[in-house]
Amino acid sequence: MLTIQVVGILQSLIYNRYISNRRAIVEGYKNILEGVDMNLLQLLISIVLASVHYVPTDYTLIQTAIDASEDGDSIMVLPGYYDGFNYGGKNVHVESTQGPDSTYIYGYIRFTNGEGRDAVLKGFNVHGPIDYYEIPIEAEGADPSIVDNVFESYYWSYTGVMLQDSKNGGIIKLTNSSALIEGNQFLNNSIYWDSCWLCDGYSILKGLCIYIHQDQPTSMVEIRNNSFTNNHIQSYAVYTYGLCIYIDGDAFLSNNIFYCNGLVSGFYACIATAVCIDNESDVVIENTVFCYNLNQTNNAVAVLDQSECDIANCIVRSNMLSQTGGSFIAVEYSNVEGGYAGTGNIDSDPQFCTGLLSEYHLDPGSPCVDAGNPDQIFYDPEDSSKPGYAAWPSLGTVTNDMGVYGGSGVAYWSQGGTEIELSEHVGIQLSPVRLLSVIPNPVQSTAMIEFTLAESCLARLKIYDITGRVVYQQENQYLNGANEIICPDLENGFYCSRIEVSNFSATRSFLVLR
Repeated sequence: MLTIQVVGILQSLIYNRYISNRRAIVEGYKNILEGVDMNLLQLLISIVLASVHYVPTDYTLIQTAIDASEDGDSIMVLPGYYDGFNYGGKNVHVESTQGPDSTYIYGYIRFTNGEGRDAVLKGFNVHGPIDYYEIPIEAEGADPSIVDNVFESYYWSYTGVMLQDSKNGGIIKLTNSSALIEGNQFLNNSIYWDSCWLCDGYSILKGLCIYIHQDQPTSMVEIRNNSFTNNHIQSYAVYTYGLCIYIDGDAFLSNNIFYCNGLVSGFYACIATAVCIDNESDVVIENTVFCYNLNQTNNAVAVLDQSECDIANCIVRSNMLSQTGGSFIAVEYSNVEGGYAGTGNIDSDPQFCTGLLSEYHLDPGSPCVDAGNPDQIFYDPEDSSKPGYAAWPSLGTVTNDMGVYGGSGVAYWSQGGTEIELSEHVGIQLSPVRLLSVIPNPVQSTAMIEFTLAESCLARLKIYDITGRVVYQQENQYLNGANEIICPDLENGFYCSRIEVSNFSATRSFLVLR
């Protein structure tokens, strides 16, 4: 537990960030700290020591800001159009201040020098350029976090025969990587490929959106909370292995949506519209929706060449699962159209209903509610105000819901930038206040505290310092919809902003660093 002494030291560190030998100062302070949780202290110290660079305010180019950074630094990018960049082995956090609707990267992004999960790309619209041998994002021998980005409306057109695994990857290519791919949208990407132009033969496409190839058994990619929608191929004499994702290696997929991806027209096969698993790979897929992904056989998932795939708590409608070449699919506690052998599987109308997060919310009366694996490790997040019941967008009790809004991974969806609807499911009222944003964070001059209310109601803002003392309070006032409050002038330090609405609240921490 942090003491007042530690708080004072941290504040002092903040005030003295301009001193070049900051790390020596930290080591000196460590010697006088006894009985303090050093793990927590190390975390806070790492935050204090990190620098924040703004583009284009401090540096015109993102690449220049990366070159000037050290591990742990953050690069905050204001709205605009920017060139691609290379992380160059640095574990830095690159994030847009306003999200992908206003911040665009046009160029190649590379992780090729052993970067880890702390090398973050977050909140951009990444778009091109693309050619046959180049891919927008590549990670080779690196494990970056690619989070909350939009990859939209890419279009490739090829004519001619390219043989022997000719096109491996379209948007993201991961080689010997344990990358995290989370919260991204892959939307309306397409390819036209006529490979029989005055010649015989066929070409191969693997992974229009994501291509994974692992030579190292210790590497495992995590793909969570992404949506793949309306990605298509029109081809002649092309074999397509995994239109959305091709996996050659180990991977874990959870809480993703694959909707309306597929073959527009073609000669030769689209082996799998959503996910293709190949070459003795081992893949786990949990709490995912596969719906209306169409090809010649409507295979959404194809498992090939002695690979194994464990599927749990998923919904598969107007789609099929395929296994060939000595491969094996194990399916449990899933709703599969046409039925599938396995514990807890059902074949019923899932009763989807349109919600603010996607088209694949469940109706409260859906047979998929509380029908997933009952083991505690698969529980939905609990509503803190109603013990034993699930927090929205999960429904019913904490027992896993089949589909994208069940299981522990669902918590990410409710923390995104989409407004939270106000409704009642099984007697549980959802929070009418969306989680706060403090922009920019860290605060260096003027900042805005943003939140959204689903109905007109009394709301109150409180700001706490690191000791838990209320340093600012705005009295109750009637508000509705999207709101912005100017952050008050505060001394340098860590703070927590809290919006209180009736019996609900939302919090967000931030750092003031002037």
